[in-house]
Amino acid sequence: MNVTAERIPDSQAILNIEVESELVEKYLERAYRKLVNRVNVPGFRRGKAPRFMVERMVGKEALFHEGVDLMFPDVFKNAMAETGLKPFDTPQYEIVQEQPLTLKVTVPLEPTVELGDYEDIRMSREPVEVTDEEVQAVVERLRDQQTTWAPVDRPAALDDRVTIDIEGHIKEQPLLEGVGGSELIAQKGSQILKSDSVDYPVKAQPESFLPGFGEQLVGLSASEEKEFTIVLPANYPEEPYAGKEAVFHVYCHSVREQSKPEPDDEFAKTVGDFETFEAMLEAIRQDMQKQKTAHAEKHFNDDLIRTIVERSKVDIPPSLVEHEAEHSFEHLMEQVKKSGMTLDRYLSAIGKREDEIREDYRTSARRRLATALVLAEVAKRENIEVSPEDVEEEIQRMTQGMTDEEVVKARATLDNPETRKEISYGLWDRKVIKRLVDIATGEAEPEASAQPENPDEKTALEESATE
Repeated sequence: MNVTAERIPDSQAILNIEVESELVEKYLERAYRKLVNRVNVPGFRRGKAPRFMVERMVGKEALFHEGVDLMFPDVFKNAMAETGLKPFDTPQYEIVQEQPLTLKVTVPLEPTVELGDYEDIRMSREPVEVTDEEVQAVVERLRDQQTTWAPVDRPAALDDRVTIDIEGHIKEQPLLEGVGGSELIAQKGSQILKSDSVDYPVKAQPESFLPGFGEQLVGLSASEEKEFTIVLPANYPEEPYAGKEAVFHVYCHSVREQSKPEPDDEFAKTVGDFETFEAMLEAIRQDMQKQKTAHAEKHFNDDLIRTIVERSKVDIPPSLVEHEAEHSFEHLMEQVKKSGMTLDRYLSAIGKREDEIREDYRTSARRRLATALVLAEVAKRENIEVSPEDVEEEIQRMTQGMTDEEVVKARATLDNPETRKEISYGLWDRKVIKRLVDIATGEAEPEASAQPENPDEKTALEESATE
């Protein structure tokens, strides 16, 4: 067997393997003995037909490919021993020529990372502030949640609500016209809407399918009716009616106005455990400050990690990216199925083709893998580890404040080896990110570069990146 090997980009190698004809014949005989027991050859008992008859039944090409499939694992194993390469994923082969048999094998190798100069990155956090306007917006939302609607004996005004019967038809041309264009004989067109006792807001809704309808209700009192014309928008759901004039007839049952609670101490007591309105405002401000700070911190961390990954050179075999992307696509299919939709309906709803979604998943899969591998390399360089004591401390933090009975129940799950492994991954990730943040903000200096004692030993993050 003659083997040549060439490394190519994206952590792969190409092998060209030329196999001796004697070895090929050996596996062709094995293929024959495998197929002869599965093929019914007229005139012969199962398993007793000669090879030339089996070849005639299944085809010589099929027998040849069956033999190569049987032979490849042994040939590949010997090629790995000869070249010293270590496959990271399942290899793929193609037959270049049959005489002599020559195989071209694409071998995925372990991903490689060349860290960029993350030690030189300097970033500062933007200050986080909560404005009075943001606090007031929350207060108004809380007041809206407690809004009540009471009937009023007056014409409807903007921001009221009315209960109405609606009937709408497409406006048609009159059958006859009188002097000055007056309609002598009227005719209703196709009915597009008929609904009774509809609760409708009296306000402008320019983006609705009936723009201007709400404004037409201004001035309408209970027990009154009104007829008016609206031009249906170009995006009207029923395409034949889009852009046409429609005549609507409405009958008003009632008019109601909203009543919001006053922003005072009594209102604050209904919202939460607050004695005064000012105390509620301060609690809202503090809560918003925490939320905005957490959001800003995540944004800062994401920008920092993205910068480090962009400065690094990461080679990932395409097969690993494909596995990750396929996993994401299968998860999407499960979600689509649970929602009761078909793939075609889902694609139509989002305006994308299946190949576009798959390509998006490949892009995001490569980004996730590259990030995990870079962080793992940083962990090596910075000597970051997670000990069993760290995991135990985290579990104690997670169960803090629980009753003894609750702790026992939680421990039943948290002490599971897989769960502890997940907790370890989470701690490792946080430690690495904190170290990078400390370096970027000038709060710490990078450790001296260090490699693991056993270069073949993978860290937990590396394992998580390749699972």
